[in-house]
Amino acid sequence: MVEGGVKRRRLKSAVDWRFRVAAHWLASGPSGHHIRYVFQRAQGSQPAPDWVFADMVERARRHASVLGPQRGKLLELGAGFDFAAALTLWGLGYRQQVLVDIRRLARVGLVNNICSRLRHLGLEAPGPIETFDDLQRYGIEYRVPFDACDTGIPDDSFHHIVSTNVLEHIPARDIPAVLSECRRIVSGDGTVSMQIDCQDHWSYQDPSLDRFNFRRYNDRTWRLFNPPSLYQNRLTPSEHISLFKSAGFQIYSCELMVPEGAGAHIGARKR
Repeated sequence: MVEGGVKRRRLKSAVDWRFRVAAHWLASGPSGHHIRYVFQRAQGSQPAPDWVFADMVERARRHASVLGPQRGKLLELGAGFDFAAALTLWGLGYRQQVLVDIRRLARVGLVNNICSRLRHLGLEAPGPIETFDDLQRYGIEYRVPFDACDTGIPDDSFHHIVSTNVLEHIPARDIPAVLSECRRIVSGDGTVSMQIDCQDHWSYQDPSLDRFNFRRYNDRTWRLFNPPSLYQNRLTPSEHISLFKSAGFQIYSCELMVPEGAGAHIGARKR
């Protein structure tokens, strides 16, 4: 068991969660990720605060312990704004990477910021870079937009697949297709490591909320509080585990967060 509370630290500006819901609805349009970035800058969450950076480095180290030694190409689903997990894994020896996302969220300045901080920790890191194409010199390719349900990637293309706090943001109806694709494109002796946060993400920003506040609402009401820019499927760890098994994975590692239901870190390979 691990404490699910590292991410539980509050942002420096606590705001009633319903105002944040409204802001995220505004940020759910075609260019909403730019608005979301402005919000994050304003609230002090970009560039990542030191405690968030330390948390992401620890999560990447956990991925490495689950994945085992680097033996081939790594795919990260949901690379995010700054590539913190992937760049840490690069510093730990996973040098051939493909980073994907549903849309272009990453920013060169944030990536360079993470690389600089990793070097201060004594890890090797790429850069500095001027464009994302520059990362290809270091064995890193950034692909956007990317459909994780239908990747178009040949079978057995990757030895490792990782994601960090991504599956909880994918509609439950789409997760079987995502996991089926992962099983198809990971090699026969490959490994999959996925960190899943099953807590109400609005509770990170409003101290008045319980970490499982979203379970109070029926599906119809919850849709009002569930904008696409911070969609939460409300699945439990046991439901995620069942989806992995149904997709044909053997789970060889499962680290549950506390309190019960907070999340899980799942390590899996093909059956």
